[in-house]
Amino acid sequence: MEFIVNYMENERLRHKLNVFTQKIYGFDFENWVARGYFEGDYIPYSFLQDGKIVSNVSVNRMHFFQNGVPKYYIQLGTVMTDEAFRKQGLAGKLIAHILNEYESKCDDIYLFSSPNALDFYRKMGFKESD
Repeated sequence: MEFIVNYMENERLRHKLNVFTQKIYGFDFENWVARGYFEGDYIPYSFLQDGKIVSNVSVNRMHFFQNGVPKYYIQLGTVMTDEAFRKQGLAGKLIAHILNEYESKCDDIYLFSSPNALDFYRKMGFKESD
């Protein structure tokens, strides 16, 4: 299994991520890239097996002003693992890698979760917020 990261400008790998995203979530982000909306702040972290992406967690880097103070946040998204590779800890490994990489570089890390994934994210150290 190969770990790949930050490959959105690689058309071949980006296509593999798009195929996987369509399979899991049913949406296509190629138009977003083709129309010039990709500016480098969406960074996929993935595992590749036999030429296919089998697990992914993407980082969305976001800069905000909060009460006039600049803040740098990381949103985790596009968290997905192919059904044949679930329960092997792949998404957890990707999240752990991302947390290790960004915890000291940003003001906070957050994500949105479906109710059925809450326990998984709690195990990864995330807490629910209003």
